[in-house]
Amino acid sequence: MLFIASKILSRIFRRTLFAVAVAFALGLASCSSTPTDLRKLAPAETLIYLETNNLGTALRSVFESRPIKESALKVPDLSALDGVQTAVSIAGFEMQEQKLTDEQSVGKITPKFVLIADTHKWNFQALAFAEAKLGAFVAGIYGSEPKLEKSEKAGGSSFAWTAADGRKAFALVIDGLIYFGNDETLIDRAIAVRKGETAAFDAKALHPANASDLAYGYISPDGMAQLANVLGVRLAAESTEEGEVRTAIAGVIPRLLRGAVSDVHWTAQRRDGGIEDRWEIDMPKDIAAVFVETMAPGDGTPDPAFASVIPANSRSITRYNLKNPQAAWRSVILTAEHLSDPFTARVFSEIGTALFEPYGIGDPEAFLSSVSQQIVTVSLGENEQAAAIVKPTTNGQLKGLLPELDPDAKKPVEPEPSDVALQYAGDLAVVGEKDTVAACVAPGTKAEVADKPPPAKGASITTIFNDEASVREIASFLGEEKTAGSVKAFSRSETNFTNVGAIRTTTSEIGFLGTIIAMLSDEN
Repeated sequence: MLFIASKILSRIFRRTLFAVAVAFALGLASCSSTPTDLRKLAPAETLIYLETNNLGTALRSVFESRPIKESALKVPDLSALDGVQTAVSIAGFEMQEQKLTDEQSVGKITPKFVLIADTHKWNFQALAFAEAKLGAFVAGIYGSEPKLEKSEKAGGSSFAWTAADGRKAFALVIDGLIYFGNDETLIDRAIAVRKGETAAFDAKALHPANASDLAYGYISPDGMAQLANVLGVRLAAESTEEGEVRTAIAGVIPRLLRGAVSDVHWTAQRRDGGIEDRWEIDMPKDIAAVFVETMAPGDGTPDPAFASVIPANSRSITRYNLKNPQAAWRSVILTAEHLSDPFTARVFSEIGTALFEPYGIGDPEAFLSSVSQQIVTVSLGENEQAAAIVKPTTNGQLKGLLPELDPDAKKPVEPEPSDVALQYAGDLAVVGEKDTVAACVAPGTKAEVADKPPPAKGASITTIFNDEASVREIASFLGEEKTAGSVKAFSRSETNFTNVGAIRTTTSEIGFLGTIIAMLSDEN
């Protein structure tokens, strides 16, 4: 669920913060440095709220990181963005069907948002920026020069851009503030909030503003409910299964997510190791009480022997250190049944089982009953090149494997070639995609990163990730595609469960902010 929440927020940033990215061209002289409480400017309809109190500092944390420096990328001067405050209010989503062919269509999901930027500059400077730079941004998004209408409104200067296909974007500049969005009514409500004519966003649930935060984000319970629907549609559309399965996914996932997650907080701060992103997923008390028990970390120190079979070229390494892996999986299924009904839980179980198949596992519960507390998964690439490293506890034998790996399963006379394999390395078993399994058991250099820093004893789930794609995409965003080399950004995430939900803390070199910038590249 933490992974889902982070992906959701990244999609939101991708859709709504591109306008902030164009502010690289903002060359304005300083006017005022008095901080603004951005939360008091957001409209009451806000479902998702994002803010940074210093855009220059936030972006600099990415562009001054080791991977970007080693890539020798030409980074823009960010000094003009120092002190620029930005907030984004998302008030809902519009879903439209977009036809690809006569037989195929996809759902297009667009957030209704208003971006509020206090430039702390003179109004005429903010006005010039809105007309020139935001206009160029809109033209780039629409793929052609849109029609521009200017007028005076609410004591400020209003802009409305209309594309040839009817899409619209709006901006209003008043007293050095820029309001930008795709819903004019939402901008009007934000202006009314500033004038005291209507209620502002109720920010009581938000964490107090902290000067050390690079950025902060919040998804409300109502926002989580809408995002659950969006996620269900997306997962169903991306599924390769038949129509009935897609329909089940679109219905099951939102229902379970709405019941399991209350709200979400994201905070980014500068740390010695880079950028720390902290995700707090609040859950209903009964759900949190189950997971804090069943997802509890194992009692002992993680076995260092696992590091001896992790390939040096691993893209990601995840260590599950669970007191009882079988009970952990069973609690997920039982929670799904508690939140819905036996049929929905069964569908969810089948979806979950499908996630184990690339690892050569056909019965997750039986498999997890036959392994020790520690499970390490290894991925070599972006596709299904993955394997699981485990220590069998049932006389050296694993249960729940796919028939082609189960020595007791009845095999066809002429079995089809299999993409999965099972091999042993001492008392460890490696099962999964055959090339990844072979890389794990083969002699040669193993991943030093597996022990740097040492595995955390208290974390239920620890993930180490080497991200080369994001560095390339940041280079693309900066127009430096030919300059970027094969530099990887390192990150380490730890997930724990508490009495109120779950916490995932990631320390990385480019942070989630870097991921957001990467998603703004031409490649995406």
